[in-house]
Amino acid sequence: MLIGSNNSLTYLIPSNWWLKPFKNFGRHQNIPYDEQYTFWGVRLFDFRLYADKNNHIIAKNNTVEYPLFSFYEILDYFDKRGDVTVLITLDASSFDMTRQNYDRVERKFCEMCNVIESIYHDIRFIGGYRKEDGKRLFEFKWEKNNKINHIIRPNILSPVYRFVSNWCPFLIGKLNRKYLDRFKDEPVFLMLDYVNKR
Repeated sequence: MLIGSNNSLTYLIPSNWWLKPFKNFGRHQNIPYDEQYTFWGVRLFDFRLYADKNNHIIAKNNTVEYPLFSFYEILDYFDKRGDVTVLITLDASSFDMTRQNYDRVERKFCEMCNVIESIYHDIRFIGGYRKEDGKRLFEFKWEKNNKINHIIRPNILSPVYRFVSNWCPFLIGKLNRKYLDRFKDEPVFLMLDYVNKR
């Protein structure tokens, strides 16, 4: 079993001004990517991305948006490690898809996928999907040519896990331990919320 971090970039401070007092809303991680990797053994990172009105790539979790000033710095860090898988998803809702300039968002997402794949040869990129309907917008070469471990997502499998993660994250450690014990001998990626709580 390898550890994955669900919604890996939600430790960032939201850019939505009305959410700054509620910065824990929409959060699934509370430590930065390098600590997730070094101290908690995360080898699969879940990046949910979008393009803002200025056509800059940002992190996104439903309606919560996070500025992503260090995107290439993060990828540089992973590339030097050589053992990281990054799941890239376009976090576009059905509402986002009805917006006037939505085509620009998909073009930017595909352009960004192409650029990072051409620059970072030691990161295993997977995904390229749109979150809303699972449509593949970009096919990563590594994923096309390799078999990836099955991804287990407790937040999808269990309503209890989802509730605790959203409303009582101080209790998530017990559930994380349960899933770690359950899948410890399986060849899977286990995508945890709050990877540092075990």
